Amino acid sequence: MCNGQKTTGVNPHTIMYLRKFSVLFFVALLFSQCTRDVILSDEREILSFFFPNIATNVVFNGNNIEVEVSVCLDVSRLAPIITYSPMSTISPRSGEEVDFTNPVVYTVTAQDGSTANYTVTVTQNLSRRNEILTFELLGTQQIFEREGDNLFIYVPYEADITNIQTSIAVSDMAIVNPENGMFMDFTNPQTFTVTSSNGISRDFVVTVKRSPWRQLLKHGEAPWGGRDCHGMFVFDNKLWILGGTTNTDVWNSADGINWNLVTPHGGHWGTAHKDGTVFSVFNGRIWAMGGHQHDVNIPVDIGIYSSSDGIHWDKHLDAVPFGLRYQPALVEFNGRLWLLGGQRGHSLTTTAYNDIWSSDDGINWVREVEYAAWQPRGAIYGGVVVFNGAMYLIGGGIMGDATTHTRIALYNDVWRSTDGKNWQRLLARAPWEGRFYHSVVVYNDYIYVIAGDSGPLRNDVWKSKDGINWEQVKHSFWRGRHAQATAVFQGKLFMTGGNLGGTIGYTNEVWVLGGTN
Repeated sequence: MCNGQKTTGVNPHTIMYLRKFSVLFFVALLFSQCTRDVILSDEREILSFFFPNIATNVVFNGNNIEVEVSVCLDVSRLAPIITYSPMSTISPRSGEEVDFTNPVVYTVTAQDGSTANYTVTVTQNLSRRNEILTFELLGTQQIFEREGDNLFIYVPYEADITNIQTSIAVSDMAIVNPENGMFMDFTNPQTFTVTSSNGISRDFVVTVKRSPWRQLLKHGEAPWGGRDCHGMFVFDNKLWILGGTTNTDVWNSADGINWNLVTPHGGHWGTAHKDGTVFSVFNGRIWAMGGHQHDVNIPVDIGIYSSSDGIHWDKHLDAVPFGLRYQPALVEFNGRLWLLGGQRGHSLTTTAYNDIWSSDDGINWVREVEYAAWQPRGAIYGGVVVFNGAMYLIGGGIMGDATTHTRIALYNDVWRSTDGKNWQRLLARAPWEGRFYHSVVVYNDYIYVIAGDSGPLRNDVWKSKDGINWEQVKHSFWRGRHAQATAVFQGKLFMTGGNLGGTIGYTNEVWVLGGTN
C-alpha cells in the first residue's frame, strides 16, 4: 500500500459465478429464440387409396373417396393401402382390415392436432364380363356363327366386305377396340379386344366369309316361268331345262343367263298338269318317262319318249313294264339306263317302290332287282348319282297327300352299289335332315346334297368325298325350296327353279356355285 491508500480486490468466487450466469443466460436466450421459430404442420390429406391386387376405379371428390370394385368381390374384409400427408397420422391405419359394406370414415390428424375426415364408399360396379353379345355388319344379309372366341359371319357373295360398318354389343361397362360403328376391311380376319370394367381383356377373332353361291337371275328375270319337278342337264354343249309341274316347254342356254326357247311343247310327255316326269341323257338322246296326272279327266301317258334335238320327240312305248311312276330316279351307269324306285301318285294310300330296272337302249327294260335292300321311296329324281365307279342312292321318302303335303317317310340314309343290283348301306343317318325332292349331284370330286323338303323347306348344302363323312357348305342365301333342278356346266354347279312355298311358290331363280363369271 502506498500513501496510506487501501486497495480493494475482486473475490475469485464471484468471478466464477458471473461466468456461469452468463452462459446460462445465453443458453436460455437461445432456447427461447428457437422455440419461437418452430411451426407445427397442419397437413392432413389422403394422397392415395387402393386395394392391393384388386382391380379398382378410384375417384377423389373433395373429402369423399369413391371406389368401384368387382361385383364378385367380398367387401367386408378389405385392407387398403393409403398414403397421407407427412408427419400426420390416420385412423383406421393403412393396411388395416376394414368392413366396407357401408361407407367408412378415415380421420387424418395433422402434426398440429387438426383433423380431416374422409368418407370412403366402396361400390361393387366393376365387372369381369368382357363378352361380345352381338356382332353385326350393317347393310347386308348375314348368318352369324360362333366357336368359342372365334366369330364367323357369312354374307352373300355380292357383299362388299372391304369397307363395311360394324354394330357390336358388349357386356355392361366393357369397352371394345376397334370401336363399335367403325368401317372396316374384312378381307382378312380382324381381332376385336373387349376389356371389362375391372380391366380384364379378351380377344375375339372375327372372320367374314362370302357365300359360294351367286345369283345369276332373280325371281321373275328368266324368260321361262317358275317351276319345280323339271329336268335340267347338259346336252349338245348347252344347259337344258324341260317341263315341270305345270310346264311343257323346252329351253336351253350357253351360259345359264341367256335362254332360248327350243319349243313351247315338248311332246305328249309334257301334257299340261302332268308332273314328276324324269329325264336323262343317254346314247346321244334326251329321254323322258314317268309322271303323275293331276287332272283325273286326262288319260295318264306311261310311255317312253326320246329326242335328238329337244324339238322332235319319238314315242317308243305306249306302256312301260314298270308301270306308272312318280319321281323315280333315272341315271346312266355302266352303259345302261337305270330306273330306281318311285311311287304311284301321292296320296295317303300311295304305293312306293324299291325295285330296280335297266335298259341298254332306253326301250327294252329288264327288272334287275324286285326288292332292293333300301326301303321303298319316291321323290328321288335327282337323288341318285354315279361317283367313282358306283351308284349312290341318297335320301328320299314317300309323299302322301299333295294338298296337305303329308310326308309318310323321310330318309337320310346313304347306299352304294357297284353293279346296280347289290347295295351296301354306308350310313343309316347322315348329319343332314331326312328329305325328299332334294338334289344330289357330283361336283369337283364331291357328292353334294342340296335343299329339299324335310317338313320345312331346306336351304342347306352338304358335301362328301365318300358318302360317309359329310361337311356343310356354308352358307346359302337362297330361300329354302324343294324339287329344284341342278346340273354341272362349264365348271360350275347350277341350280334352277324349285318350289319356295308361301306366296311365291314356284320360282325361276338361277343360282350358281363356283367360277367367277
